[in-house]
Amino acid sequence: MSYYLNKNNTTNSFNKLFNDLLSFDHDDFPAPSNIASNDKEILIELQAPGIDKQDVKIDCDNNILTVSCYEKKNEKETKYIQQQIFHDGFKNTFKLTGDIDQNNISATMNNGILNISIPRKKQKTKNRIKIT
Repeated sequence: MSYYLNKNNTTNSFNKLFNDLLSFDHDDFPAPSNIASNDKEILIELQAPGIDKQDVKIDCDNNILTVSCYEKKNEKETKYIQQQIFHDGFKNTFKLTGDIDQNNISATMNNGILNISIPRKKQKTKNRIKIT
């Protein structure tokens, strides 16, 4: 794809550049996220404004957590002059450490924020055995 600018056609070239750049599939873009960790759990927070929790899918397989949302396309398409807000969906993938409890992952969604809690496996404590 080439873009040449000249003084006679600058506006059309810029419009073509931005239209081409913004006409790709947004479904595989990651949602903005924060990750925190402590001794008990890993906490993931994702921004998902305008997304219904029923449309979000969370899978964990072999310590790979995948969070995705593929919204149905709106049948009524709007011809935007400029578009910076996309509601097509997202896909985030996180590689987790081996000490997590995949069977007890929980998630909540409130005000467009998806919170995922990934508990760590309980560490075996050392017991000193007293010789009698």
